[in-house]
Amino acid sequence: MKYILLIFACYIILLGCQENEPKAINSVHQPSPDMTTFKLTSDFSKFDTSDAFLINGMILKQGERDSISFIPYKKNNLDTFFYRTHSTIWDTIVCKFLPNHTYYLSPNECCGGFDVNSPNVKVTFKLEKATKKRYLGSLGGSDILLSRNKDAILTDHCLGPMAPNIRLISLLEVEESHEKDEKANRNICFYQDSNTLAKTDFYYIEKKSIVRFLYMPSKGEMLEVSFNPQTGKCTIKLQENKGEKTLPKAKD
Repeated sequence: MKYILLIFACYIILLGCQENEPKAINSVHQPSPDMTTFKLTSDFSKFDTSDAFLINGMILKQGERDSISFIPYKKNNLDTFFYRTHSTIWDTIVCKFLPNHTYYLSPNECCGGFDVNSPNVKVTFKLEKATKKRYLGSLGGSDILLSRNKDAILTDHCLGPMAPNIRLISLLEVEESHEKDEKANRNICFYQDSNTLAKTDFYYIEKKSIVRFLYMPSKGEMLEVSFNPQTGKCTIKLQENKGEKTLPKAKD
């Protein structure tokens, strides 16, 4: 399978947050079956008016514009859009805009953020070169250690049913620790391998963040996160839709 490489300009290693408001534009398209539509549900009227989305250069906000449509221009690559709430900082969300599809955005009343009418997601983590360092892949609370020549596949079933379905995906360099270490992070949904949930909790110290980003699934696709510890290059691929982004080299 061939992937089209795209240098990822956004620095999503820090969750893609940016303090300056992205530039919004006015965009009008004639009706087309190729259009992607984002629409706010009526529930957004109950929430803070600071909640806003920036999609394809257009602001989507309750009381100003509750629906936008556009023709996706990155047909072979992954896309991004922005979301903010209660602040001036925008979070970058990685996704794939599907043509002839409507995304319904609704606020998550339990945990904050928002939900979208999309399925769950699977992520495959790959370590491209052998290394003595330990790397931990994470998808919405589920963790797994990576090993050379063995795919590490995670689903997001460890999250509660009320959690937002915009998932946080990360890859960390870690050092294994123990319960008595007060500085250690604890994970109660740790996988020994792709099919086996560990019987004990996993404790670790985070040494370095390779990548962290928010992801909105589109139609049950498999996302692949590959990392080369020798070059520091991290690449994400949307296998079904053949989209790929190469992330900035990890800094020591």
